[in-house]
Amino acid sequence: MLKKEIAGQSYNKSEHRRILSKKLNERSDTAIENKHMNISSVLVELGAPYINGYKPYSHRQKILLELVLEQLATDAELHQIVTDRLQSPVLEHGPQVFNFDNVRQEAPPPPQPQEYVNEATPAYGSGRKGIFRDYSKLEALNTKLGEQGELFIINYERHYLNLQKRSDLAKKVEHVSKSCGDGLGFDVLSYSPDGAEKHIEVKTTRFGKFHKFYLSKNELEYSKSAEDRFHLYRVYKFDTDRHFFSLPGAVDQHCVLEAQQYSATF
Repeated sequence: MLKKEIAGQSYNKSEHRRILSKKLNERSDTAIENKHMNISSVLVELGAPYINGYKPYSHRQKILLELVLEQLATDAELHQIVTDRLQSPVLEHGPQVFNFDNVRQEAPPPPQPQEYVNEATPAYGSGRKGIFRDYSKLEALNTKLGEQGELFIINYERHYLNLQKRSDLAKKVEHVSKSCGDGLGFDVLSYSPDGAEKHIEVKTTRFGKFHKFYLSKNELEYSKSAEDRFHLYRVYKFDTDRHFFSLPGAVDQHCVLEAQQYSATF
């Protein structure tokens, strides 16, 4: 199902459940749905895409991580499909053709600690495969996607301010990561209808709402120092439905952060 969804092909979730149920001693639809949601949770943790219709559900068995890792490491077809999607040309929609109705969505709920079911299984992480690819990290290197996501938000902010009868502020919305450089800690200067500045950092993905994203140390520190003005806009499903949600203030209030790299000096 994941391969077909990423490749833009249709599939029937109900039929898939019926086939699985026969192989799993007539397990209920709910049990199968929950297991798919468990798998989504693992995929999100690993930076891999997940099926949009299966919202991540964290209460899971430890061994599931090992099994999903093994599947990702050995499924060359899935890797090729995801890679092709990441490397495909970025679709562009100008403000004159894109409908901004309903593009803004609710943010995910506050993060909860991962819950693991106690069981007699191998130690967590014991079977990690060295060839695993972090697709969210690969996607973050796509500067064209990031730039188009920023332009999308600029157009949205101008559209919103014009609807609020603040065309004067709409004209002042600025792509500061281009005009001033990318070291400010945010990408777009916009405004609230009352004239207050909004400093917007844009993170864009072609995948789902819960897909992992990367944040620089500078962006994190700026979100803390300017939390009254800072907003992180997470743009998702960029090639299809194109939605976003907003996280105001310091990013660590909304997300579980995990250090990924260290600089080493002598």
